[in-house]
Amino acid sequence: MEQINLGKSDIRVSRMGFGCWGLSGAYGSIAAGEAERLLQAVADTGINFLDTADVYGGGANEELLGRALAGRRQEVVLATKFGYVGDEMGGLRIDGRPEYVVAACEASLRRLRTDYLDLYYLHRVDKTVPITETVGAMQRLKDQGKIRAIGLSEAGIATLQKAGRTGRIDVLQSEYSLATPDLQDRVLPFLEEQGITLAAFSPLGRGMLTALASGLQPGSDDYRRLIPRFQEPYLSHNIRIAEQMQDMAQQLGTSLAILSLGWILASGNHIPIPGTRKLDHLRENCRALELRLSPDIVQQLASLARQFRGARHNPANAAFYDVD
Repeated sequence: MEQINLGKSDIRVSRMGFGCWGLSGAYGSIAAGEAERLLQAVADTGINFLDTADVYGGGANEELLGRALAGRRQEVVLATKFGYVGDEMGGLRIDGRPEYVVAACEASLRRLRTDYLDLYYLHRVDKTVPITETVGAMQRLKDQGKIRAIGLSEAGIATLQKAGRTGRIDVLQSEYSLATPDLQDRVLPFLEEQGITLAAFSPLGRGMLTALASGLQPGSDDYRRLIPRFQEPYLSHNIRIAEQMQDMAQQLGTSLAILSLGWILASGNHIPIPGTRKLDHLRENCRALELRLSPDIVQQLASLARQFRGARHNPANAAFYDVD
């Protein structure tokens, strides 16, 4: 599988990664054994960039990766995040204090059963702590060999600039997809200029950009029930946009999921990190690496993308955004 460097680091990662949040109940329950088998299958495909966070399942997601990848540590690039404190389904706060950076890192190392992290992210920016103090602590971890690269998640340009004066930022993780193309105008050109890699989470619009879109009805244990774009009056409108994209995919002889991932890959040196709980969907996602889209198709899709409506998070989580 094609590989690229993470930012300006020497860390080589597959052109597509895997987001692990969904394996710890974010979109409904899944058996632990099934999740472990899927992670083994991910590594077998050649996808080596695995993304988790200490808040996913209250640490259970990191523990899952630690179990599933026992004996295969050298085959994978482990990325995890810190900063959220509390219940991921509500009652969260952000902690970016230097002492917490160290404590959180040590806890993640234990759960992941490793002595170093390839990529360590600040999950959200703590507005009560100067970003230089948080990143300074991350840089010290890097100097100690505890982490290999520093990343920020959902950070704005001004924060990235300040952070970069204290430690090199190699990766920005943000939501980016045909359903959420907000980064195109300002952020993506900045990242390219600075040599920062974008890790695009929810590249399939949290399921909106798949063949299942027309039947989306999030259940009571599904995080999406809290997101405005998955609620009426927005949901019906967004499904209609997704169906137009589905028609384009059929005309090209592919699926909406493959087309959506292919669009991200065609838009720059970005790494989509789709998650799935099904082996056939994993295999389908990998086929996007073979898709080649013309500039005209890329632009047509971008035009449709601007028509999605509804906020991508509820007001409580939107408060954690770092907006320029």
